[in-house]
Amino acid sequence: GTFVVRVSVGSGMLKIDEVLEFELIPGDAFVSEDRFCFVSHEEEQYDIAVDAECIQLHAQGEDASVYLQFQKMDDEQVMELTLELKSSADCQNLFEGLSRLISMHPVYDDDDDENDENGEYFGQGELIMGAMQQQQQQEEDGERLREQKGSEPTEDERQAMLDRLDSVLVVPPHLEIDDRNSVAGQFDDADEDLL
Repeated sequence: GTFVVRVSVGSGMLKIDEVLEFELIPGDAFVSEDRFCFVSHEEEQYDIAVDAECIQLHAQGEDASVYLQFQKMDDEQVMELTLELKSSADCQNLFEGLSRLISMHPVYDDDDDENDENGEYFGQGELIMGAMQQQQQQEEDGERLREQKGSEPTEDERQAMLDRLDSVLVVPPHLEIDDRNSVAGQFDDADEDLL
C-alpha cells in the first residue's frame, strides 16, 4: 500500500521471547497501509515486516522511543521491538502512523458472531523477519530455544507485565484527563455491563 510514514531510526532493539536479542541496529522504519517495516542499515537479517493484524501493542516513550509488541497470528511467541528515534517529531510521526495502521485493521474478538467459522475474520497475519532465519538455523544446529508452554501467567507475571507497560506508556499532555473538572460520583449510575 501507499506509505503513511517513514522515519530514520537511531537504533532499534529487537527481543524475541527473551532469548534472541539484537541491540542498537540503525535503520529506517516504515508504516504503510498494511504493515510496519524496519529496514536495517547493516544486514538483511535484521529486517522486519509485520502485518497490522500481528501488532498487539504500540506505545510512545518519553525519550523519543516507540515500543511495539507483536506476534504471528498462529504462534504464541511474543516479540518486542523498541525504536529509539532521532527526534521527538519523528517519534510522534511514527506513533501516529502506527495508530492509523491499527485503526485501519481492527482485530475482532473470536466470540463475535460476524467471524468466519474459524474465528479469524481478518485472516492469517504474516510476520516476516530476517532474524527468524537465524533462529531456525540455531534450532537446526541443536541449540534449542526455550519453548513457551500454553499455561496462563501467574499473578506475579501479570503484575510484572503491567508494570512494564506502565513504564513505557506515556499519555501526551493534550490527551491527559483533567481531574479538577470531574464530579465525585458522576458515573455511579453507569451500566456495569459497559465498563
